[in-house]
Amino acid sequence: MVKEKDISLVIPTYNSEKTILQTIAAAKKFLTDHSYEIIIVDDGSSDNTVDVINGIDDNLRILALSHHGVCYARNIGIHQAKGKYVMFCDADDQLIGSLPQFNYDEDVISFSKRCTFKNMVCESKEGKYCLIASMFDFGSDKPNFPAFYGGSVSKLFKRSYLITNELLFDEHLTNSEDVLFNAQAILLAHKIRIIQQGIYLYQGRSSSVTHSFDPKLLDNHIYFIKQIQSLLKENQVLISKIASLYLYQLIYRYFALIKNPRLGYQKWCNSINELSIKPKWNGKLNRPIERLTIKLVNTSGISSAVIFARIYNYLKQRLKKGKTTTEIL
Repeated sequence: MVKEKDISLVIPTYNSEKTILQTIAAAKKFLTDHSYEIIIVDDGSSDNTVDVINGIDDNLRILALSHHGVCYARNIGIHQAKGKYVMFCDADDQLIGSLPQFNYDEDVISFSKRCTFKNMVCESKEGKYCLIASMFDFGSDKPNFPAFYGGSVSKLFKRSYLITNELLFDEHLTNSEDVLFNAQAILLAHKIRIIQQGIYLYQGRSSSVTHSFDPKLLDNHIYFIKQIQSLLKENQVLISKIASLYLYQLIYRYFALIKNPRLGYQKWCNSINELSIKPKWNGKLNRPIERLTIKLVNTSGISSAVIFARIYNYLKQRLKKGKTTTEIL
């Protein structure tokens, strides 16, 4: 009988030929003290991603698919994994250092440089709500901040736990799918371990979804909030904070980037009513630019807010053009 590997690292790729070799090399170094497999799930790349990695390592498996999106690719990786724990890494980021030997057996093990605890175990419902809140940076000013990162990375998920609970990435979402996955994972887990250690080098990309805008993003957020409302129905305060954060931070992008901001604003207002979110600005939940945008709407009208948002967005893109930022998570 083949012994179970310690780690299955799932890397979804899409046109990643320029970065994938570095990502794999860093992953092998990171996992050197463990038995592991690396599963590359190629999401229909049109470049040479698959060719450059073919045959480079016996521990590497390549699954070449037609294009379905990152959620589908990660879900295929979960189903194909054979390790005790499943990890995720994006094809243009890198795991750093080395994963220490451990005898932990929790359903979820989270690593975070910002965590204020060196090593803690969470199993109470109250503690789990704190973990979920920390994904949105709520409570970052408190001394017991767990800093559970909202992305899919920097964590180990026990494979048997994922399979038993049929826990997968929601393919209806194109944004915040990993946040919903994490919230579900937290609430379903028996125990979660949080370790104060940065293991992931994130490469901030100015062309990523967080720096662009699709008018369908509002529909995405409405669906996401409805899932959160169902998931956290016992904690209305946290639901309200998350919904407010998502809807109010979105309005700046509407004004800056869509062709018909007036129509977009009306749709945004209708969404607030549909979700029973009070249309009241909460400065603690949002960034200064979004706050100023809403203030302009309330005091000077939509036209002034649109002009402000578009000038600011133009200047921001000029400054960021071609630049990337890095952050250790």
